[in-house]
Amino acid sequence: MQSLLPMLLRDQSFSTESPTRSRDFQHRVGRPDTDHGPGPQPCVVLLTRAADREADMLSLHLAAASVPVVRFDCDRVPGTGVSYAVGAESHLDVDGLSARPLVVWSRYFTLDSVPASGGDRRLAGYLRGQWAGWRDLLVGSGGARVLNPATVPDRITQLRVASGVGLRVPATVVTSTPSAALAALPGTGDVILKSLAEHYIESEPGRLDGLFARRLTRAELAANPDTEGAPVIVQEFVPAKGEWRVYAVGDSFHTFSAGPHAAHAPFTDAASVPVHRVATPDGIRAPLSELMRRWQLDVAAFDLLDTADGPVFLEANASCDWLWLEHATGSRVVTDAVVDRVVTAYREGVAA
Repeated sequence: MQSLLPMLLRDQSFSTESPTRSRDFQHRVGRPDTDHGPGPQPCVVLLTRAADREADMLSLHLAAASVPVVRFDCDRVPGTGVSYAVGAESHLDVDGLSARPLVVWSRYFTLDSVPASGGDRRLAGYLRGQWAGWRDLLVGSGGARVLNPATVPDRITQLRVASGVGLRVPATVVTSTPSAALAALPGTGDVILKSLAEHYIESEPGRLDGLFARRLTRAELAANPDTEGAPVIVQEFVPAKGEWRVYAVGDSFHTFSAGPHAAHAPFTDAASVPVHRVATPDGIRAPLSELMRRWQLDVAAFDLLDTADGPVFLEANASCDWLWLEHATGSRVVTDAVVDRVVTAYREGVAA
């Protein structure tokens, strides 16, 4: 019965199968030739999943810049032949290609996505553990420029740090009994119930079920005194004219404004979300730059509410998507900035 479900799981109808067929240009067509002579070929390593459209785009643009890409998709890696030679000139071999990583970017390489044939749980645990070690090796080997080298903190730590650099944040409670949060939240307005972890569940490899934020009245929350079975976020609802998605790439900022929309709309009906580009407000540049510095970020997306009383920080995402917003606005400013960031890091590595 639906009433037995945790409140955050109720009315979550979005579900999709994440495709595992590679659309990576360099995987399908071939890597560009380089003139770096004999020995391991300098490359950019991407750790993600097959459905990562931004990684597909990056592969294409890097091919045009004569930058080879070696990509590991978590939902395709079992069976891939790899080896890593440890030494002064460490290099890796991938299905016969000898490569020297100069840039490494880990995006959507999630262990829940690693498949095991026949659904064998022991085999699944083995594969996920070993491929997690491989990811950590490539990120931590020390011979490459790692993009976003540190882990972005959890959402609650983000709010605390954002408040510390001068950004307003919503009143927030983390609890396994959402109705108990009402006494701690100011006012009499609605509340937002959201995930403390990801905004989706991958209950089996490739099966993604939405776990989007829910807006509830206080009466609705009070009428459900049961525990969620796990801690979740309960926040005050902050009225807003819309939402800003601010992409920070190095020192540059690129901001898109989205009108009011349901939390699931960008995933289920992106065309219905009113979006346009706006100048990045001067008042948020300095605090967002400070967050980039503290969290050692090269590329990130920040979500803020655009309210009558100024911006309200919601969260930061290091593994971020931007193509849907560029498509909606007929632009490619984020794409160009990211490609430039990666190409520059690669060429600096070649020259070193």
